[in-house]
Amino acid sequence: MSEDRQVCMTTDSGSNIIKALRLNNWTGLQCFGHRLHLIIENGVKDPRVDRAIGLCKKVVSTFSFSRKKRRDLSVAQAELSLPTHQLITEAPTRWGSRQKMIERILEQEKAITWVLGSEKKSRHLVPNYQDTGIH
Repeated sequence: MSEDRQVCMTTDSGSNIIKALRLNNWTGLQCFGHRLHLIIENGVKDPRVDRAIGLCKKVVSTFSFSRKKRRDLSVAQAELSLPTHQLITEAPTRWGSRQKMIERILEQEKAITWVLGSEKKSRHLVPNYQDTGIH
């Protein structure tokens, strides 16, 4: 499509995109999905949810920085007949990554508990009922 037929451009809120729109004198329309994602990420806060998400991030980080814990997780997954999936890191610019991180933590909860519960230094990271809602 040629620029002279352009009505508007759907965008995120990136400063580079906003500047390009202004420099070219184009009309911008914010992406509904992007705006919804921002509302979900930055909306009303619940301390219980914030705690659970913070714990998930710490668990993922603990495994990310420890080759031994990743190896132990693989052993636990095999012993417990769980899928041999790696944990997923939340990325603020990846829509749905928080949900995927949480889903993976829940999927691997038994293996995570096995690994983290075996060391005194990491026991505090074992998700409990308040974090997961799972008995």
